[in-house]
Amino acid sequence: MSTGPGLESLVDQTISVITNDGRNIVGVLKGFDQATNIILDESHERVYSTKEGVQQLVLGLYIIRGDNISVVGELDEELDSALDLSNLRAHPLKPKMMLKEHHHHHQWQPQFVDNDQNLMIPPQSPMN
Repeated sequence: MSTGPGLESLVDQTISVITNDGRNIVGVLKGFDQATNIILDESHERVYSTKEGVQQLVLGLYIIRGDNISVVGELDEELDSALDLSNLRAHPLKPKMMLKEHHHHHQWQPQFVDNDQNLMIPPQSPMN
C-alpha cells in the first residue's frame, strides 16, 4: 500500500479504518510510517450487527499494522455525530479475501482470514 500524500493530510484528523479482517476502527490519526503502520488516539471499534445497534468498543491509543489495512478514509465528524448508531443495523463486514501462495505447487489460492483467530482458512468448494 502506497502512502502517497494522502495520509499526511489526515494527521490529527478523525479517520475510519477498515482492516483486512473486517473490523471498523475510528480514531484520530497521530502518525504513520513507510510501511503504513498507523497510530490512532481516542480510538474505538464499531461492531455492526443485524440484531442490535452498533456497539462501540473503546480502544484508546491503538496501532494498526499497515499490512492489515484495507481502507483509510477521513470521517466527517459533524455527519458522524448526527448518526444514531444505537438504531443502525448492518451486516458485519466479511474478511478481505487474500491470495496466498501454495508452496508445493507455486500457485496462488484464495484464502480468508478468520475474524476471531486471525487464521488463514482455505475456501470451501462450491456445492452444486
